[in-house]
Amino acid sequence: MVLGSALIPQLQKFTKIDVSSVPNIYIATDMILAFPPETLEDFEESMELVRKYKFPSLFINQYYPRSGTPAARLKKIDTVEARKRTAAMSELFRSYTRFTEDRIGEIHNVLVTEIAAGREFSCEIRSKN
Repeated sequence: MVLGSALIPQLQKFTKIDVSSVPNIYIATDMILAFPPETLEDFEESMELVRKYKFPSLFINQYYPRSGTPAARLKKIDTVEARKRTAAMSELFRSYTRFTEDRIGEIHNVLVTEIAAGREFSCEIRSKN
C-alpha cells in the first residue's frame, strides 16, 4: 500500500473500535492495485488487510494512469504483474464468507432509494440496522 501505508495504523484502529462496538458492521473499501511505485511488500500489506478484516464489500481495481495527472508521469508497473496482483486479491476476496450462517434469514426494514434502470432486481437500499 503506497500512498495509504501511513493510514494503515489508523484503519486498523478504526476497524478495531467499530468491529468491537457495532455488531454486524459492514465495512466497504476500495483497493487500487499496482499504483506506482507499489512494491511486492506494499501489495502483501494490502493482502494482509483483506485477510485480517475480510471486508464484505471490496472494490478491486488495477491502477490506470490518467493523462495530465502527476501519477501519469510515474513509471508504470508491468501489466502482467499488475494483472497477477489484481487476480490474487480477487481470489482472496472470493475465498472467504462475508456473512456468517446466523445472518441468513434475518429480516430488516429498509428504504429503497433508487431502482436501476433496465435491471429487474437491482436497487439501492438503506437500513437503520
